[in-house]
Amino acid sequence: MCGTTQGHIDGFDPQINGAAVPTNPDFYGGQRVELFGGASISGELIGIQNALILVEAGAPVYQNLNGPQIQKNWQAAARLAFKF
Repeated sequence: MCGTTQGHIDGFDPQINGAAVPTNPDFYGGQRVELFGGASISGELIGIQNALILVEAGAPVYQNLNGPQIQKNWQAAARLAFKF
């Protein structure tokens, strides 16, 4: 499980201006908790001695974001490694 808290932005940058959502410092930050799980599988199970298969997937279980931000969705990763 992973959690983050990001506060509001303090200060002003004159090069960041306009009416778009990313230019408003009040629309930055919030809280998010994500839950991930994964496995590593030895290549010996599939007949390849020097291989390693890694998989991981997760999704947010709580999101409270400041302003109209895009919420995170699920994500997954897979990796195939060979030892030489």
